Amino acid sequence: MSNLQSINPDELVLIAFLLGITPIKSHNPDELNVLGNFLVAIGGIILTAAAQQQYLISQKQNDKQDMQKQIEELRLQIQQLIDQHI
Repeated sequence: MSNLQSINPDELVLIAFLLGITPIKSHNPDELNVLGNFLVAIGGIILTAAAQQQYLISQKQNDKQDMQKQIEELRLQIQQLIDQHI
């Protein structure tokens, strides 16, 4: 998969075009519909998985930031208590 990250956008579009046009000559419209729908279904599954992974990463980052904020607030409260008793 890291190979896909090194391909520039123009090359990626060209590869997709070539892969997309290849079956047109050797399949009838019904077969092309089945193949196209199948590929769209795969794409939908991949996009759903990627979106969920991004969401979970975002949640972990937000949880960490929230926890750091809470820790800082507790430190301030502790410092205020110490200052009041001195």
